[in-house]
Amino acid sequence: MRRKLLPTIVLFVLVASALVGCGQNSSNPSTLTMLSITEGDVLVMKAGADDWIEAEVGMSLEDGDIIKTGDDSSAEITFFDGSTVELQLGTEIGITSLDISGETGSTTITLEQTIGATISRVINIIDPASRYEVETSAGAAAVRGSVLVVCVTEDGTSWIANQKGNIWTRAQGVELQWIQAGL
Repeated sequence: MRRKLLPTIVLFVLVASALVGCGQNSSNPSTLTMLSITEGDVLVMKAGADDWIEAEVGMSLEDGDIIKTGDDSSAEITFFDGSTVELQLGTEIGITSLDISGETGSTTITLEQTIGATISRVINIIDPASRYEVETSAGAAAVRGSVLVVCVTEDGTSWIANQKGNIWTRAQGVELQWIQAGL
């Protein structure tokens, strides 16, 4: 009985939290974007700060925050829409944009990846005005209901892999769509 009660309570809290925000004109996605998993040395530089602080599971993240993982470390960020990004060892990303339009409900998540490897698992985005994008110094990748792997080396070389779904890449003025065929 006790094992069934805890998941039911968690589900109730999540549903209640979602319903409370339904009648509002604007949302604050940063209150629902957080570090969900950390392992090893994970640091965060909060927007406007000059110092790194130790990351904690449940820490709220917002526009302008920078997250980095050390050697033998990893982290996962869960965004307000249910999408996640996993940071592998030696990775640094900045949160450029977290937004929910009060008028249309469109969502925007934009990350800037400086170095390292990430795996983004993005929910199926139905609204054509919504987007999830990872930018690097070499270009950008946008995804919708996809699994995207981005690797950036020390010299800025970027590697993008499509593990599932559709992605769009943009570099040197050229945009391409990559469709993952069923196996």
